[in-house]
Amino acid sequence: QNPNTIIVGGFGRTFYRTEDNGNTWKIDSIEFRGGTSQLSNILIHPKDTNIVLAGGIFGSIVRSTDGGTQWETVFDPDEPTRFQMSGEVLISDPTNPNLVYTADHISNRVFKSYNAGITWDTIAKFSLPKSHLCAMAVRPDSTNILLLGATSGLIFKSNDSGRTWRQTTQLRGFTDT
Repeated sequence: QNPNTIIVGGFGRTFYRTEDNGNTWKIDSIEFRGGTSQLSNILIHPKDTNIVLAGGIFGSIVRSTDGGTQWETVFDPDEPTRFQMSGEVLISDPTNPNLVYTADHISNRVFKSYNAGITWDTIAKFSLPKSHLCAMAVRPDSTNILLLGATSGLIFKSNDSGRTWRQTTQLRGFTDT
């Protein structure tokens, strides 16, 4: 465990890692460098920094158990669309970091893992014409409360760890093109 480890995503499956709180950085990649893929979500397990989950715009979620040296695909969607994480949608429960949530920008589905990202279950699917899921948060003082945002400005809330959802408000949305 190294609390000074920071991993930042980039383009072409490239990521940047520091183990000294940002004083020096190493450049690495997941599987290969290049292409149009983007790593937009990286989650480091707070109790075991060797466990790292990464996703973005490259069709799956990958997991490392050695701090980002080796990666394996742990989530590959069962629909023929590309799985995409746009915004911050790979999060863990602050009181139980093995409980991880994510959302797919394309299918508007929400997923939950009980084992630090090894396996995933679909827990919700939203019908959002001309809108996509783009942000997700766990309330730190009451971790059964989840918030989910969409590009249209819709905000959804769950009081039961994602089993049920209700729309709470609509903020100014963003135009998807």
